[in-house]
Amino acid sequence: MLKANVNERRSTKTGFIRIMKLETLNLIQIIANIATALTFGAAAWQLWESNKQTKKSAIQKRSEYIIDLYNTFINDKDMVEIYYKLEYSDFIYDDSFHGSEIEMKLDKLLGHFSNIGRLYYASILTREDLNFLEYEFLVIFQNRNIKSYLTFLDYWFKIRGLKNQKFEYFRLVGSLLENETKKKATYTLIDT
Repeated sequence: MLKANVNERRSTKTGFIRIMKLETLNLIQIIANIATALTFGAAAWQLWESNKQTKKSAIQKRSEYIIDLYNTFINDKDMVEIYYKLEYSDFIYDDSFHGSEIEMKLDKLLGHFSNIGRLYYASILTREDLNFLEYEFLVIFQNRNIKSYLTFLDYWFKIRGLKNQKFEYFRLVGSLLENETKKKATYTLIDT
């Protein structure tokens, strides 16, 4: 009986030690899982912060870019001169236009705004960025003499077998802005 009690105590002691070892292992596993979760959480937070900073930098860069494009426009004497002729309806498209100095200035202006349109369609600029130049785009795009000139260019390109339109991205953005402006005007009329 004494021997049985000793064996029983040893068995209980051994069982207790086994339980303690298992609990220690479980505790170590839990701590390791918590450490892993915290590490992943810290990495996710760093990624989120990095992404936030990248977006902020992208917005800053686009803002600088659109301001530079605007400054290029307003600091160019030729583009500003022809732009004001368009804005105040002093530009007339007629037979004397072709080969003139005015044609070169207009092509420069349309090329500049077409490049801005290209940046928009390449997703370098956003629709919100275009707001900065929306008025200027529409002044140029909606001018009836500009539409006549673009129609001539379409014909000119067609007889030469060229598929692309001259100043294509200017036209695309101009059309986009014009359509949005018409929708806004319709909503305003309905709301009043």
